[in-house]
Amino acid sequence: MVNSTEDRKSRDTLAEAWDAMGRPAYDSGRGEISNEAKGAADGPHLRSNSTCTPSPRKTQKTISEIKNLYASLKSACECCTSWEDEKPFKEDQKTDDKTKNANEDYAIVLRQRAHGGHHTWKVDSLDIHSPLIRDVLASAFADYAGLDLQAPTISFSKPFIPLVHRWEQCVDKQEDDETNQHIGLLKEALEDEVADSIKARDYLETTGNITFSHLPLAFVPGETVIQSKNGTLSAGTLTECSIIKQEGKDYALFSVEVVDWNGRMCGIDEIQWWVRAYNGHKSVIKLDVFPLRLHPERRTLESKLVDRGRVFERYCGQEFCHFRGAAYWKHTEIPSWLSEYYSATQKTDLWKLISTRQVEGRVIIDAWAYHKFQDQTAPRLRPFDEEKIPKSTHQAFSSFSPFASNTLVPDEVYDTDDNPEPISLTDQQCMLAVPKVKGFFLDRRIWGKGIIMLLCGPPGVGKTLTAESIAEQVRRPLYRTGAGDLGSSPEHVERNLTAALERCAHWNAVLLIDEADVFLEARSRESLERNKLVSIFLRLLEYYRGIMILTTNRSSGIDPAFESRVDVTIPYPELSKKAQARVWHNFFQRMPAGEADIDEVAVQKLVSTSLNGRQVKSAIKMATVLSRRERVPLRIEHLQICLNIRSQARKVLAESGTGDRSGFAVSTLSWSVSGLIMITIATSLLWLCGRKLSWRGEAQ
Repeated sequence: MVNSTEDRKSRDTLAEAWDAMGRPAYDSGRGEISNEAKGAADGPHLRSNSTCTPSPRKTQKTISEIKNLYASLKSACECCTSWEDEKPFKEDQKTDDKTKNANEDYAIVLRQRAHGGHHTWKVDSLDIHSPLIRDVLASAFADYAGLDLQAPTISFSKPFIPLVHRWEQCVDKQEDDETNQHIGLLKEALEDEVADSIKARDYLETTGNITFSHLPLAFVPGETVIQSKNGTLSAGTLTECSIIKQEGKDYALFSVEVVDWNGRMCGIDEIQWWVRAYNGHKSVIKLDVFPLRLHPERRTLESKLVDRGRVFERYCGQEFCHFRGAAYWKHTEIPSWLSEYYSATQKTDLWKLISTRQVEGRVIIDAWAYHKFQDQTAPRLRPFDEEKIPKSTHQAFSSFSPFASNTLVPDEVYDTDDNPEPISLTDQQCMLAVPKVKGFFLDRRIWGKGIIMLLCGPPGVGKTLTAESIAEQVRRPLYRTGAGDLGSSPEHVERNLTAALERCAHWNAVLLIDEADVFLEARSRESLERNKLVSIFLRLLEYYRGIMILTTNRSSGIDPAFESRVDVTIPYPELSKKAQARVWHNFFQRMPAGEADIDEVAVQKLVSTSLNGRQVKSAIKMATVLSRRERVPLRIEHLQICLNIRSQARKVLAESGTGDRSGFAVSTLSWSVSGLIMITIATSLLWLCGRKLSWRGEAQ
């Protein structure tokens, strides 16, 4: 008899030469499938003519035995496998049509593949021809979606997920002995193969926890599953769950049916959800995708989803309304420095996360226009009364200020007209409705509710310090940017400035745009590009909600349009003598004790030279270098040297600016002396830098 004890034990033997000839690509641990079983990794399927010739369903009796078949060593690939009656140790073995047809006379055909270099054969799949077993399966899988039990050959592939789901119903004792005999063959063939899976299934039902490798056991086709992403819940009817490998990483792939609207009809669309691999046991309901039947508050969750579906039902059509809530924006880009760390699947989730924005304004909900104006094909939906579900051609978001709302229920919606042709959905269809509608924002900006301040004055008079002080006073972070950070082209300026405004609004930060002269300058007919910059800046200012501080060194020449957009304008004059003295004192007080030897008389001498705050800071820094070089405290002499050098430089620059060269020869001698001092200062700076580097080296 073919299924003798010796033959069953032979599953664990194979020549070591098998490895050298190449192992099949099938991965039993992850349940990946061949093209022969494509689309049904965990369920039965109708085999192609390469392995089994379809024929009318058999009504005569089959041999009550298990027919073992072995993958030929000569198979070029898994999808072109030829199966042998004996273990294929010889290369000249062939399988003819007569042998294939004879296999159909057996109740069960068990197919095995060679694995590893340890002479082992492992079960790959099995075909069921017995009418008695088929009748039992028809009863066991009566409410199980996705199985074609009327096919000439019913095939199950490893890891036999459907059989694990209904194992007890499939192998329970029947009334007649012949049926029990055939069922015993099924149990004999697979009992060892599914033992671990059944334990994992039972552990899941008891604790709610499961490992990633057994995750498909938690999901039964035809049941409702829930996806939780970024605070949004979605429901779908599961058609398939399998574990795949993509870009070297494992994922659980869920094919689900949802209810959507394409602008012309409401129907069923098939989409895919993902769950990344994880280690150890994990609670199923804490995953991004989980079965609704396992949720402890199932009824409450169902009610919320149905209520949200009624809102979806209401807006299947063309609507003009006021919207407040979350939306997706297509033109959100993932930074290149961040993109390289994520796979394609992770990038999709990341994009959804960073492209979600809270908005408020007037919108037109129109799915048909959403696809038409973006040159996109609308998804092909299956009517509710049809069986097949065509794949959606495209699932994308539109441009031109598009949105796809992902809120459970919009906070505020004010209709201007009713839908002329309302649709009617059942509660189940409402529960499966997608959590977004498609349309366009007519104006997604809100009139500014913030404060915009303009600080005008010469350099070094405290404009930036004022902004820092305001941020400290209101206890908010200071977000500082400038013209160089925002870019020079209108497109870059708008994108970067919009991003800065959104960050500050989100963080409740004070935005400081330093040296904003290029954006504030009055528009003219000569420079159209600069006019664009000013126009963009004016438009964005009008809708900003936070605290914004602009600084400029040129108060004259500011575009008149800024007057109505700026709330407070503060002019800064040159520093008075008293203010300069206070600035000098502040810098000296911040120096370590004993490092400066400056009295009040010295400060009054320093004030005689008009300087702004930035110039005072620079003079003290350079004078400190000289004093440290001489290993003495900072004195007024060091400061006077630096101030004299600055004075000479300003004089030469002024003369060169007016074209007057008469004073150049007179100042040559003084510049020679100043040049030596500058060389000394530069040398001192290099020496100090070298000391710091050597100290770091010794410390390391």
